[in-house]
Amino acid sequence: MYARLFEASPRPVALIRNGRYIDCNPAMVAMFGLDSKDELVGSIVGAKLSPQKQPDGRDSSLAGLEYYKECMETGFADLTWASLKKCGEAIDLSVQLIRLDTPGTPVIAEFVTDVTAQTQVRRQLRESEQRFQEVASNAPTGIFIGDADARCTYANPKTQEFCGVFGDDILGHGWAANLHPDDREPVFKAWKKFSAGKATFEHDYRFLKPDGGYYWISSAAVPYAPAPDGSARFLGSIADITDLMRIEGELIESRNEAVRANAAKSEFLSRMSHELRTPLNAILGYGQLLRLNHPDMPDSQKDAVEQIIAGGQHLLDLIEDVLDFSRIETGNMSLDIKPVIASTVVKRTVALVSPLAQQAGVRIDLDLRTDLPVSADPQRLQQVLANLLSNAIKFNKPGGLVSVNCENLDDKALKIHVIDDGVGIPHADQPKLFTPFERLKATSAHTDGTGIGLSICRELMTLMNGQIGFSSEPGKGSDFWLKLPIADRSVF
Repeated sequence: MYARLFEASPRPVALIRNGRYIDCNPAMVAMFGLDSKDELVGSIVGAKLSPQKQPDGRDSSLAGLEYYKECMETGFADLTWASLKKCGEAIDLSVQLIRLDTPGTPVIAEFVTDVTAQTQVRRQLRESEQRFQEVASNAPTGIFIGDADARCTYANPKTQEFCGVFGDDILGHGWAANLHPDDREPVFKAWKKFSAGKATFEHDYRFLKPDGGYYWISSAAVPYAPAPDGSARFLGSIADITDLMRIEGELIESRNEAVRANAAKSEFLSRMSHELRTPLNAILGYGQLLRLNHPDMPDSQKDAVEQIIAGGQHLLDLIEDVLDFSRIETGNMSLDIKPVIASTVVKRTVALVSPLAQQAGVRIDLDLRTDLPVSADPQRLQQVLANLLSNAIKFNKPGGLVSVNCENLDDKALKIHVIDDGVGIPHADQPKLFTPFERLKATSAHTDGTGIGLSICRELMTLMNGQIGFSSEPGKGSDFWLKLPIADRSVF
């Protein structure tokens, strides 16, 4: 029965007595590529089908006999063996020797497993590890390997430099000896989530320097090949971002300083405008009283009074623009957005600017074939339209035309166009049109204003969830448009 099991075993097996092979099964013959077992039987252990020397440098014949003696003494031996097939192909074997206490001289059973593939994989891994360490040792950035508990198993010289811990002292949790106290808990928590597969690891933290300063470093890690025992490993890198963090801090401080300066400017503009408006109202009031109480004054005096009133009103309009600009910048502009018939606001605004158009000799043509309601603040919408219409008149020519029409955009939005056939806007100036206090050189000498009207219009349209835009061709005119969302019609 045992003979049949021996012969039928798929695992290569041989029997040894007195240091020589006395038998082997067909699986052993097949593994070595022998024609028959007779090629092995009678040979000394380790002398045949083996290279002259084993990987550890020992002579194969001597090493084979040493393992044989060990098994005879202890009853068991477990070893790896470099061997050769009959054709000369090298193979790696895992060999277990078991002493069988048979009558007379004991027999040793040799059980063999071909582990060539596994050995090659391990060899390749070792070579890969060696190449990795050669590259990592000379890398200009920090490279490390850690386990699931944030214990370091490898750190290249640059990592040691950043951590301020060198040699074997950096292994385990030694790398964290100089970790900034404020960063220790967040870093370990982030690594725990990362190693559990719940998050990526990309973290910025600090290492203290001996002089009391610290490095800012940016670290990232990814899963790496498992350790020899099968446990998870992670490959990480760290880079010095101290200078970047310093620059970022300076930029943040510069931005905060700019915000503070802008707030101070807005506060100044607001206070100044209020202070100017009080005496200006008195000037306008007295000018209007003069006109009302002295209708029979000479024409020269009437013209002077009208100049006072017109100049005062113009200055008051400029102050209101500055106040609006200040409110928008500080976030204090309040709007009453509600459904409003756009055509009604357009007609009312056109009526307000009609005297200016008549004085300039410009005709206004309306094409309002829709009474759709839009969501807007009616007062602010009128302010925006008045600005566009005033510009279309001021930058026009005697006998010119301003056309106003409304366009329904699929019942989702209404587009209001203010089109003129005036001087147009030079292409080079068009990108600067909505920039605060930017007055175009081609027109500033001939018109009054602060250069903030259109920037206020853009901000008001944004606050009303709308848009403002334009197209212009120098010498042919401009098309300024407003787009506002259509409101619920059931309100009307």
